[in-house]
Amino acid sequence: MWWIISGIVLIVLVVAVYFIVTNYLQFDLSQKQKIYESLEKFGKLDSDGPFFKYQYNNEKYYLLVIKVHRHARFSFNSKIVWESYHGSQKRFLDQRVFGNLPGKKIVIIYPHVGPFLRYEDEHNIVFTKPNERFWDMYVMAANDIEETLTKGF
Repeated sequence: MWWIISGIVLIVLVVAVYFIVTNYLQFDLSQKQKIYESLEKFGKLDSDGPFFKYQYNNEKYYLLVIKVHRHARFSFNSKIVWESYHGSQKRFLDQRVFGNLPGKKIVIIYPHVGPFLRYEDEHNIVFTKPNERFWDMYVMAANDIEETLTKGF
């Protein structure tokens, strides 16, 4: 009899985990879709290749959309090394390929709302601003897209 109860509990747990994961993935996909729709209002988005390409005000940009936990501290240590602190977890993001692409770039971070840190050198830290370019890229939170693109770079 105990194996029947154990089997039922296991099935209920599997179904619950399935629904939780499915809802999480669906929510994440809807957030990305909102970002893409906002971008399409102001320019042309092309998903050809490993990175999105975005045309805005007759300029071409490479586009990177990354997910950063809402409560993390996110910083740009250099053009190719970015860092995320969340609680006691420290994670380095190697963006060598994206950082070394020729031309201008746009980085959109979600669901984090900013501000984001940037190291000018080992002694100076500044906050990024959506309409200010550094290292050939513009960085903005997803909720800043429409305001920033309305005003322009």
